[in-house]
Amino acid sequence: MTTSADQAAPVRAMAPPRRWKMWMLTCLAIYPIITALGYALAATAAGLPVWAHFLILVPIAVALLIFLVMPALTRLFRPWLIR
Repeated sequence: MTTSADQAAPVRAMAPPRRWKMWMLTCLAIYPIITALGYALAATAAGLPVWAHFLILVPIAVALLIFLVMPALTRLFRPWLIR
């Protein structure tokens, strides 16, 4: 005997957003993060060599991007991303 749940239409997986749209959203997200962190590091750690600035900046920027900024932006831009 089958139930109505067995006869339900299969769930259709959503296609991922187009790569160029994710690229644009990532550029929109990363520019202010890198700029703000760059200025903050220049003001607080002016004596460090450039490689040390990037050693500090990159992990912080990536963490902010992955865990805070991109989830918020993908929710905000979802209608545009799925079109």
